[in-house]
Amino acid sequence: QVKISNTSRHLIFLMGGEILTGCRQDRILAGDILLAPGTRDLLAPVYCVEHGRWSHTSSSFTSKQNLGTPALRATAQEKSTSAQSEIWSRIADQNRKMGVSSDTEAYQEAYEDERVRVAIQTIEKKMRNFPRLDQEAVGVVIGLNDQLVSVDIFANRVLFAKQWPKILRSTAFSSIGHDKGPMLKQERAFEFLRSLLNRRYGTRAGLDLGIEYTSIDPDANIQALVYEQGVMHLSGFPQRY
Repeated sequence: QVKISNTSRHLIFLMGGEILTGCRQDRILAGDILLAPGTRDLLAPVYCVEHGRWSHTSSSFTSKQNLGTPALRATAQEKSTSAQSEIWSRIADQNRKMGVSSDTEAYQEAYEDERVRVAIQTIEKKMRNFPRLDQEAVGVVIGLNDQLVSVDIFANRVLFAKQWPKILRSTAFSSIGHDKGPMLKQERAFEFLRSLLNRRYGTRAGLDLGIEYTSIDPDANIQALVYEQGVMHLSGFPQRY
C-alpha cells in the first residue's frame, strides 16, 4: 500500500496502472482512484514493479507520466493472490526480450534504454494527435496487430486527452518486438464494446469517492469507476491477450 493525500480544493483522478517511482520500490496503482478535496493518507493498493530494490531513492513518490503495459494493468486490476509474482515475471520477460539489463529488474528502467526510447518516440509521433481526429472522442480501443489488447473510456474528451499520452506511450512500449501483421478488424472492436453492456458486474465502494463496477471471467477483465451516475473511467482487457 501507499499513502495518498489531496491537499488541493479539487477532485483528483488517479488512473489505475499509473507507475509511481521512488521511495523503496517503484509501484503500479492497482485501480482507479477519485480523491476528494482534503483526503489525507488514503491507503491505496499497489504492486511492486521493481523486484530487486528495497532502499530509499526519495522520501515520496513521483510520476513520470507513464502507465504499465496493458498486460501489467490487467494483472494489477484483477488483484488476485498471484498478481505480484505474475507482474514480476512479465517485467523480467519483457526486459529480457528487449535486451534491457536492469540490476533491480525495474519496469521503468527499460524506458531509459536508448533503443527503446527511439522506438517509442517513432510511434508517439505518428499517434500523438489521435484524439483530435474526432472532437467527441472519449476513449480508445487498442489492438496490436489483429489482437485487441485494451479499452479505455473516460467521462469526457478532456479527461481522455489528458490520459492519452500515457496510454499511447505504454502501448507503444508493449508493441516493441511485435512483427507487423494483420490489423484489428473494426467488427472485433465493436463486438467487445457491445459485450460490456451484457456483462454481470459486482459493485463496491470506491477507495475514496465513487463506486467500482467489476466483471472478471475467462473472457475479459473489466473495471469502471462511477461517480454521480457517470462513468469516470472504464478499463477493459481481453483475458486471451
